[in-house]
Amino acid sequence: MGIGAIAGCAIDVDTAGVDRAQVGLAPVCEPLGDVVSGVAFDDEEATNVIDFADHATYEELLAVRGIGPRIARGIMAARPLRAQVDPLAALDAVPWVGPEVLDELRRTVHTAWCSVDDGRQSCCIALACEGAGADASIPVSDDEAYMVLDWANRADMDALMAVCRVGVETAEAIVAARPIRTIGQLEQVKFVGDATLRHMLGRDSYLCSLQGSVFDEWCGRPDAHCACE
Repeated sequence: MGIGAIAGCAIDVDTAGVDRAQVGLAPVCEPLGDVVSGVAFDDEEATNVIDFADHATYEELLAVRGIGPRIARGIMAARPLRAQVDPLAALDAVPWVGPEVLDELRRTVHTAWCSVDDGRQSCCIALACEGAGADASIPVSDDEAYMVLDWANRADMDALMAVCRVGVETAEAIVAARPIRTIGQLEQVKFVGDATLRHMLGRDSYLCSLQGSVFDEWCGRPDAHCACE
C-alpha cells in the first residue's frame, strides 16, 4: 500500500481518473456512508466496498465469505454501482446479498481490497510513517509502529495468530477493528492491551516458545510492507 497521511473524505472532481498516489494527493472517500439492512458503513468502508463491487474480478468476489457464483454474477451484472443514486442500496438489492454479505464486505474489504494496491482503489487510507505510535502506552518507534500496523491491517487470520499471544479471539477482534491507524487504537482492541503489544514487539518473548514477534512472523513474507518507503 502506498504511504501517506490520513485522508479526508471529500470528492475532488478536478482529479477524477488521476492516479492520486503518483501526484501526491490523498485518496478520495466519497460520502457514501450509510446504514443498509442494519449494517452501518462509514465513508471509507462504503467507498471501498463499492470500489470492490465495481472492479473486483469474478475470482476476487468469490474469495469473500458468503459470496458464491450467483451473488458474484449478480454483482457484476449490477455494475456500475457507483453510478446509482444510492450505491450501497443498489448492492443490497442484488439477489442473495443481504446483511451477512454486506457486513462481511464491510469487515474484510480493507484487507481484501486495499492490500492489492493496483490502481483500482480510490479510498484506501494509507498508514502514516510518522507519529503512529505516539498514542501508545509504552514507547514505540515510528518504524515499529508502521510494522505492527501493517500486520494488524493486512495479515490474514493465520498470519495474525502466528504472533505470540494472539489467539483466535484476538485475531478476530483485530480484523473487526480494521482499519487501525495508530498503536493506541490497536491497544484498545479487545484482548490486546499493552501486555500483548509487548509480545507483538518481541519485548516479552520468553513466554512464547513456538511463536515470535511481528517482525519474526510477518516481515519475511512477500506481501508484508514492514518499512516506510
